[in-house]
Amino acid sequence: MRFISLRAFFLLAFVVAMPVLALPPVARWIDELLYGPPPVDFGMRPSSAPVPAAPQPELVAPAGYVDDSPAPAAGPRGLDAQAAVAPPLAPPPAFQPLAPPPPLAATAEPVIAEATIARLQQIRQRLEELGAEYLVVDALENGSGYRCHCRMLVDPRSRFTRPFEASGADPLLVSEQVLRDVETWRTAGIENRARPR
Repeated sequence: MRFISLRAFFLLAFVVAMPVLALPPVARWIDELLYGPPPVDFGMRPSSAPVPAAPQPELVAPAGYVDDSPAPAAGPRGLDAQAAVAPPLAPPPAFQPLAPPPPLAATAEPVIAEATIARLQQIRQRLEELGAEYLVVDALENGSGYRCHCRMLVDPRSRFTRPFEASGADPLLVSEQVLRDVETWRTAGIENRARPR
Protein backbone atom coordinates (compact mmCIF):
# COMPACT_ATOMS: atom_id res chain seq x y z
CA MET A 1 0.00 0.00 0.00
CA ARG A 2 2.80 2.37 0.92
CA PHE A 3 4.55 1.63 -2.42
CA ILE A 4 1.39 2.48 -4.37
CA SER A 5 0.91 5.82 -2.59
CA LEU A 6 4.57 6.74 -3.16
CA ARG A 7 4.21 5.87 -6.82
CA ALA A 8 1.01 7.93 -7.09
CA PHE A 9 2.79 10.87 -5.46
CA PHE A 10 5.63 10.78 -8.01
CA LEU A 11 3.21 10.52 -10.94
CA LEU A 12 1.16 13.45 -9.65
CA ALA A 13 4.30 15.54 -9.08
CA PHE A 14 5.46 14.75 -12.62
CA VAL A 15 2.09 15.72 -14.14
CA VAL A 16 2.11 19.04 -12.27
CA ALA A 17 5.84 19.87 -12.52
CA MET A 18 6.30 19.34 -16.27
CA PRO A 19 3.89 22.09 -17.42
CA VAL A 20 5.32 24.46 -14.81
CA LEU A 21 8.87 23.84 -16.05
CA ALA A 22 7.75 24.59 -19.61
CA LEU A 23 6.63 28.14 -18.72
CA PRO A 24 9.03 30.74 -20.28
CA PRO A 25 9.96 32.55 -17.03
CA VAL A 26 10.68 29.25 -15.26
CA ALA A 27 12.68 27.97 -18.24
CA ARG A 28 14.72 31.23 -18.33
CA TRP A 29 15.40 30.95 -14.56
CA ILE A 30 16.58 27.32 -14.96
CA ASP A 31 18.84 28.33 -17.87
CA GLU A 32 20.43 31.03 -15.70
CA LEU A 33 21.00 28.50 -12.92
CA LEU A 34 22.60 25.98 -15.25
CA TYR A 35 24.51 28.20 -17.70
CA GLY A 36 24.83 31.59 -15.99
CA PRO A 37 23.38 34.93 -17.07
CA PRO A 38 23.04 35.60 -20.81
CA PRO A 39 25.62 37.90 -22.46
CA VAL A 40 24.84 41.61 -22.53
CA ASP A 41 24.55 41.83 -26.33
CA PHE A 42 22.34 38.72 -26.54
CA GLY A 43 19.26 39.34 -28.66
CA MET A 44 20.25 42.85 -29.77
CA ARG A 45 19.74 43.88 -33.35
CA PRO A 46 22.82 44.58 -35.45
CA SER A 47 23.48 48.21 -36.23
CA SER A 48 22.40 49.53 -39.59
CA ALA A 49 25.78 51.07 -40.39
CA PRO A 50 26.68 50.72 -44.06
CA VAL A 51 29.13 47.98 -44.89
CA PRO A 52 32.15 49.30 -46.81
CA ALA A 53 32.33 48.03 -50.38
CA ALA A 54 35.13 45.66 -51.24
CA PRO A 55 37.84 47.27 -53.35
CA GLN A 56 37.59 46.43 -57.04
CA PRO A 57 40.73 44.91 -58.56
CA GLU A 58 42.39 46.85 -61.33
CA LEU A 59 42.55 45.24 -64.72
CA VAL A 60 46.01 45.25 -66.25
CA ALA A 61 46.43 44.85 -70.00
CA PRO A 62 48.91 42.22 -71.14
CA ALA A 63 52.27 43.34 -72.44
CA GLY A 64 52.17 44.56 -76.01
CA TYR A 65 48.45 45.39 -75.96
CA VAL A 66 47.52 48.68 -77.55
CA ASP A 67 44.11 50.14 -76.75
CA ASP A 68 42.71 52.13 -79.69
CA SER A 69 39.32 52.75 -78.07
CA PRO A 70 38.36 56.23 -76.85
CA ALA A 71 38.78 56.99 -73.17
CA PRO A 72 36.00 55.42 -71.07
CA ALA A 73 33.41 57.64 -69.49
CA ALA A 74 32.92 57.32 -65.77
CA GLY A 75 29.72 55.39 -65.02
CA PRO A 76 27.85 54.42 -61.90
CA ARG A 77 29.92 53.51 -58.84
CA GLY A 78 33.13 54.49 -60.52
CA LEU A 79 32.94 51.81 -63.21
CA ASP A 80 33.40 52.75 -66.80
CA ALA A 81 30.48 52.37 -69.22
CA GLN A 82 32.29 49.89 -71.47
CA ALA A 83 32.99 47.50 -68.61
CA ALA A 84 29.33 47.65 -67.55
CA VAL A 85 28.14 46.50 -70.99
CA ALA A 86 28.21 42.75 -71.54
CA PRO A 87 30.32 41.53 -74.46
CA PRO A 88 28.40 40.48 -77.58
CA LEU A 89 27.39 36.85 -77.77
CA ALA A 90 28.52 34.55 -80.54
CA PRO A 91 25.85 33.80 -83.14
CA PRO A 92 23.87 30.63 -82.50
CA PRO A 93 25.15 27.52 -84.26
CA ALA A 94 23.43 26.49 -87.47
CA PHE A 95 21.92 23.05 -87.07
CA GLN A 96 20.62 20.93 -89.88
CA PRO A 97 16.81 20.97 -90.03
CA LEU A 98 15.14 17.99 -88.50
CA ALA A 99 13.84 15.51 -91.00
CA PRO A 100 10.38 14.15 -90.30
CA PRO A 101 10.43 10.59 -89.00
CA PRO A 102 9.71 7.93 -91.56
CA PRO A 103 6.08 6.82 -91.53
CA LEU A 104 5.41 3.71 -89.57
CA ALA A 105 4.74 0.69 -91.64
CA ALA A 106 1.03 0.11 -91.69
CA THR A 107 0.29 -3.16 -90.00
CA ALA A 108 -2.07 -4.95 -92.27
CA GLU A 109 -4.83 -6.56 -90.32
CA PRO A 110 -5.62 -10.04 -91.48
CA VAL A 111 -8.68 -10.29 -93.66
CA ILE A 112 -11.13 -13.01 -92.66
CA ALA A 113 -13.77 -14.28 -95.06
CA GLU A 114 -17.47 -13.76 -94.30
CA ALA A 115 -18.10 -17.52 -94.13
CA THR A 116 -15.36 -17.89 -91.51
CA ILE A 117 -16.86 -15.04 -89.46
CA ALA A 118 -20.31 -16.66 -89.61
CA ARG A 119 -18.88 -20.00 -88.40
CA LEU A 120 -16.98 -18.23 -85.60
CA GLN A 121 -20.27 -16.67 -84.47
CA GLN A 122 -21.86 -20.15 -84.33
CA ILE A 123 -18.94 -21.46 -82.26
CA ARG A 124 -19.24 -18.47 -79.90
CA GLN A 125 -22.98 -19.10 -79.41
CA ARG A 126 -22.39 -22.78 -78.69
CA LEU A 127 -19.65 -21.99 -76.16
CA GLU A 128 -21.94 -19.48 -74.43
CA GLU A 129 -24.66 -22.16 -74.23
CA LEU A 130 -22.12 -24.46 -72.56
CA GLY A 131 -21.28 -21.76 -69.98
CA ALA A 132 -18.50 -19.63 -71.45
CA GLU A 133 -17.81 -16.61 -69.27
CA TYR A 134 -15.10 -15.12 -71.51
CA LEU A 135 -14.12 -15.83 -75.11
CA VAL A 136 -11.60 -14.15 -77.41
CA VAL A 137 -10.08 -14.99 -80.77
CA ASP A 138 -7.20 -12.70 -81.69
CA ALA A 139 -4.17 -12.53 -83.96
CA LEU A 140 -0.80 -13.24 -82.38
CA GLU A 141 1.58 -10.30 -82.05
CA ASN A 142 4.15 -11.56 -84.52
CA GLY A 143 1.45 -12.23 -87.14
CA SER A 144 2.18 -15.96 -87.18
CA GLY A 145 -1.33 -17.11 -86.41
CA TYR A 146 -4.34 -16.89 -84.11
CA ARG A 147 -5.17 -17.72 -80.53
CA CYS A 148 -8.54 -18.72 -79.11
CA HIS A 149 -8.92 -18.37 -75.35
CA CYS A 150 -12.06 -19.31 -73.43
CA ARG A 151 -12.93 -19.44 -69.72
CA MET A 152 -15.76 -21.82 -68.87
CA LEU A 153 -17.78 -21.71 -65.67
CA VAL A 154 -17.15 -24.92 -63.73
CA ASP A 155 -20.65 -24.82 -62.28
CA PRO A 156 -23.52 -22.41 -63.02
CA ARG A 157 -23.86 -21.74 -59.27
CA SER A 158 -20.21 -20.73 -58.73
CA ARG A 159 -17.83 -18.18 -60.24
CA PHE A 160 -14.94 -20.65 -60.66
CA THR A 161 -13.74 -21.01 -64.25
CA ARG A 162 -11.54 -23.36 -66.22
CA PRO A 163 -9.44 -22.00 -69.12
CA PHE A 164 -9.29 -23.56 -72.57
CA GLU A 165 -6.87 -22.33 -75.22
CA ALA A 166 -5.59 -23.24 -78.66
CA SER A 167 -3.39 -21.50 -81.21
CA GLY A 168 -2.64 -22.08 -84.86
CA ALA A 169 -2.57 -20.59 -88.34
CA ASP A 170 -6.34 -20.65 -88.96
CA PRO A 171 -8.80 -18.88 -86.59
CA LEU A 172 -11.57 -21.31 -87.46
CA LEU A 173 -9.49 -24.40 -86.68
CA VAL A 174 -8.32 -23.08 -83.29
CA SER A 175 -11.89 -22.09 -82.33
CA GLU A 176 -13.22 -25.50 -83.31
CA GLN A 177 -10.43 -27.13 -81.28
CA VAL A 178 -11.47 -25.17 -78.18
CA LEU A 179 -15.13 -26.08 -78.80
CA ARG A 180 -14.24 -29.80 -79.05
CA ASP A 181 -12.20 -29.61 -75.83
CA VAL A 182 -15.07 -27.89 -73.98
CA GLU A 183 -17.69 -30.37 -75.25
CA THR A 184 -15.46 -33.30 -74.23
CA TRP A 185 -14.96 -31.77 -70.78
CA ARG A 186 -18.70 -31.13 -70.30
CA THR A 187 -19.63 -34.64 -71.51
CA ALA A 188 -17.10 -36.20 -69.09
CA GLY A 189 -18.55 -34.14 -66.25
CA ILE A 190 -22.12 -35.26 -67.03
CA GLU A 191 -21.02 -38.90 -67.21
CA ASN A 192 -19.22 -38.62 -63.88
CA ARG A 193 -22.32 -37.23 -62.19
CA ALA A 194 -24.54 -39.92 -63.77
CA ARG A 195 -22.45 -42.85 -62.47
CA PRO A 196 -23.89 -44.58 -59.42
CA ARG A 197 -21.74 -44.42 -56.36
